[in-house]
Amino acid sequence: MSVRNLALLPELFLLLSTFFMGLIAKYRSTQTPKTFYTFAKYVLFLFVLGSCFVFNHRALHAFGLENSYKLMLKIFLVMACFLVFFLSCKWFLNKNKSSFAYYALSINAFLGFDLMISASDLLMFFIGYVISGLMLYFLLFLCEEDYDCQSAQRKYLFFVLLFDLIFAVAMFFIWSKTHSFEYQKIQMFFAKNAVSSYELFAVGGIYLALFFLLGLVPLHFCQAELAGLSIMPVYAFRILLPSIVGFSALVYFSVNVFSPLADFLCLLIQMAAFASVLVGALAVMYEENLRRFFFMISLYSLGIVCLCLLPFSHNGILSAFICFLVYWLALFACCAIMFGIKSNGEYLSGVADISGIFASKPKIAAFMLVFIVSLAGSPPMLGFLGKLQAVDHLMLNHAYGTIAVIMLSLLFVLNAFSKLLQTIFFAEKKRSFDRVDKSVYLCLYGTAVLFVIGILNPKLFMERLDVWLEAVMR
Repeated sequence: MSVRNLALLPELFLLLSTFFMGLIAKYRSTQTPKTFYTFAKYVLFLFVLGSCFVFNHRALHAFGLENSYKLMLKIFLVMACFLVFFLSCKWFLNKNKSSFAYYALSINAFLGFDLMISASDLLMFFIGYVISGLMLYFLLFLCEEDYDCQSAQRKYLFFVLLFDLIFAVAMFFIWSKTHSFEYQKIQMFFAKNAVSSYELFAVGGIYLALFFLLGLVPLHFCQAELAGLSIMPVYAFRILLPSIVGFSALVYFSVNVFSPLADFLCLLIQMAAFASVLVGALAVMYEENLRRFFFMISLYSLGIVCLCLLPFSHNGILSAFICFLVYWLALFACCAIMFGIKSNGEYLSGVADISGIFASKPKIAAFMLVFIVSLAGSPPMLGFLGKLQAVDHLMLNHAYGTIAVIMLSLLFVLNAFSKLLQTIFFAEKKRSFDRVDKSVYLCLYGTAVLFVIGILNPKLFMERLDVWLEAVMR
């Protein structure tokens, strides 16, 4: 059998995994949360092996050829998914709850993300978008028992179906003009023909769907509400993985699909990015929930990343990816810390709940300080490299107004960070804290090592990323 006929092997592993998980859940007498974590871990491992084996081959026309950009993006997504699964396993063990639904739904959401990355036409991308959106919705049923999540779940389902519909209508309208869903033919159509306002509305609808996936303003409010209601495994999965796929799709669409509409796309992204930076910076000052706090920081950071993209130059895309990677690592570390903060078996989510934690958990407090300073973009942390790269790119493009907005919003963010650090280091201790799981420290030390490598040798870090992005910077 040729490699071409096996090109769907990675997706086949993901599809069959849910079936086998169901068999394990039904027929295996002894199950623990670690059972499904172990199974999901091996599925991800087989997916990576399969993706490497079928590199530069495809079985369906709707799947583009696997280039280095797509392969590395998939490997990054697998690593992110594995780390979230690794931390989540201990959560389910501590809570003594079945992890079957969580891992099954997450693997299916991962399948949707994979289809979005692999797609070479809008129809395949749309299928992945629908699958991932529905799986993320079903994950919301694993909310905290103390909260009434039904209202938030209904609201999120409404927006999921709304943006599925918007994407579908926009996609078929573009098909009616181009007679193809293929990225390359869509790009050629817009390059050779005058663009009407209806076509701009259609492209704008697709970008709104991407903004919803990323949680950018004005579509952030639903995501922010869910951040405070979700259990930690679902929160970590939702805040860390969709951003990878959504941001990569935003870049690829802007550079390789709708590039003839660059001026319109710049305006659209700029409005959403400016609003996200300002709303995230202002809202974080008043957040008392730790999970919503870091969601707002994510919103603020993604806004800066999107501003770096403009006007889709080589330097802009490189700067945006550096900013994104640095912010993502720091955000992952903060999520890992939240997995380690618990008292009497209960995971804490309020800012006031962690007051005085430095007195009993100095390592956790020290790690929080390091990664918060990095999120703020202050030297000598790796976040400073990302912020410096962003400002340098904006200076080269004479975007002084954008720099002023970022610096102004940074003052609000620093104010929020100072309050959080004051609570951690100087506030009176109100409760006892449980022992931190080893899995949390493993993730934190691993992230810290990556930070040290990036600080000591930033040139190597940037050159490797530049080579990886060659496929999208054509």
